[in-house]
Amino acid sequence: MSHLSLPLKSVADIIIIRIDYGVARGYSKTESKMWQIPVGLQLLWAGLLGLGMFTLKESTRWLTSVGRHEEAWESLKWIRADDGPATELEMEEIRAGVMLEKHATEGFHVQGVSIVAKYHPALC
Repeated sequence: MSHLSLPLKSVADIIIIRIDYGVARGYSKTESKMWQIPVGLQLLWAGLLGLGMFTLKESTRWLTSVGRHEEAWESLKWIRADDGPATELEMEEIRAGVMLEKHATEGFHVQGVSIVAKYHPALC
């Protein structure tokens, strides 16, 4: 979690309280705008966050798990805005975790997956 998440959450809470207060003072409880304005603003914020997802790089852990190690390193450097020893250590921990996970699940097969693959091969 980012070091800015708590202050930003506090600012967001203050903004939400002020919007609710303003709507409550400006409209009667029987008007549709009483709920439409706060919900509309929430949907606007969700839409902006959704669009922002397209600017993010792929997950470092996922890139490592599919063997794209150089891209994983570039992704981690971008996320951390650093390529120092601490970031290198984190990358090594991610690689070790992925290797341990692959080793632990080696040979593991869920019976239901083979049934899905038999009848719906496009899903697997």
